[in-house]
Parts: sequence; structure tokens; C-alpha cells
Amino acid sequence: MGDALLGQLARAFVLIAIQLAPTTASSISWDYSDEEMDPLVPVSAFI
Repeated sequence: MGDALLGQLARAFVLIAIQLAPTTASSISWDYSDEEMDPLVPVSAFI
């Protein structure tokens, strides 16, 4: 019984993900400039 319930939950998750994927993809912007791509750790000016 546990396997059947897990399968139903997995199927529901996949269906929800399929419905949300186009909405999420349209809100993501892949445009960026060089100023936005700074290093995560600042580089010291004395090195």
C-alpha cells in the first residue's frame, strides 16, 4: 500500500511540475551584464 501511495504522490508532483514549468520559465531572465557577474569573494586590491 505504501508503494502505491508513493507512486500516486510522485505522479501528482510531476503533473504539478509540468503545469508550473512554462510559468516559471517565462519569468526567468537570462540576460546579465558584466557588472552583475562580480566574484562572490571580493579580490583584495593589495595582492
